Amino acid sequence: MTTLDEINRRGDLVRYEPALEVNEQLDRVAYVTSICKRWMEEVLPLEPMDWDKSLKPDEQVDQLFADFVLGRAMVPTEDFKHYPPIAWAMKTRDVRVFGYFPRKSTFVAVCGAMRKDLQGHDGQTTNQLFRPMLEAVRQFARNLDLDPPKYLTGVTLNAVL
Repeated sequence: MTTLDEINRRGDLVRYEPALEVNEQLDRVAYVTSICKRWMEEVLPLEPMDWDKSLKPDEQVDQLFADFVLGRAMVPTEDFKHYPPIAWAMKTRDVRVFGYFPRKSTFVAVCGAMRKDLQGHDGQTTNQLFRPMLEAVRQFARNLDLDPPKYLTGVTLNAVL
């Protein structure tokens, strides 16, 4: 078994590290899988703005990740949504990034999707469209060679932050 830092050094996960201002320091940790990283770098910048007209989707995700690792307040249901037993979605106005918490204040982003692609014809989100994302998170968490426990099962944001 291995630690998250060892997995990061191997390259199986990439640690998210924003550019810091002089007075800023990291308070939490976020890792991104290679699949999610590729999606964030190659697909997300091409997506148009939808609900948020001030930031492009890739900028929204970058801002949310930066807020997370800098320890800024995260709002349940606005910034994160829990999908029992282990999956969570980091949320922006236009984007959902699915992952889980292997350790307190440590998020692993596994995959992502545009909000509009997770909505049914009536504009309401539907669990059926979320299922592949949630299953990808569960499979990744189960298969990651990580020292136990492999993931937290807290149901509130305070339990995992």
